[in-house]
Amino acid sequence: MSTDGRRARIYRHLQNGGTNPLIWAVIGTVVGIGDTLVAAPFLNSVFTAPIFLLVIAVPIASLVAVLVFYPSHERRLSSLVALYFSLILIFSVLHFQLVLFFDEGHIAYDGIHPAWKWLGGTQGRILEVGNVIQSFADCFHFSVVTMTTVGYGDMTPTRWYSRLLSDVQILIGLGVVVVGVGRYFAGLTAKE
Repeated sequence: MSTDGRRARIYRHLQNGGTNPLIWAVIGTVVGIGDTLVAAPFLNSVFTAPIFLLVIAVPIASLVAVLVFYPSHERRLSSLVALYFSLILIFSVLHFQLVLFFDEGHIAYDGIHPAWKWLGGTQGRILEVGNVIQSFADCFHFSVVTMTTVGYGDMTPTRWYSRLLSDVQILIGLGVVVVGVGRYFAGLTAKE
């Protein structure tokens, strides 16, 4: 098959709905949480900043992939819903990473359960499965509430970096809803 034939096939694939954004979101979520938990033992070392940048790169790459395929998903309402849910999942991981990496004396969010269990004194801290699951569930809840702009107030960002991430999430969520739904319904009226 020629190069032009491949390009035409890829273009048709993107025109017909392209790649499902949930695939990118699930990959970003699973790999992001896995990378975060694998990197957790190295948090108190000199490698903390480079490890954080490497771990946060996976969800950000997933976010970019989801947004790159955004124009191909504005024709079907089911694709817009999948895109919206994908963004919620990806931002859940990013919020979770902020909770996990910046928890030592710098609580990123008020109301989200900490993933760490403090041993007391100078003994340090450990991750417990129950705390990690509860913390991620809180981050998912916070992401849903933030993306839908409901804002219950039960969980709030307390640091500049957590506020910035929440602001970016609100802007992207509103942009997807306003532009995507507007274009979807404009396409319906144009067909009539």
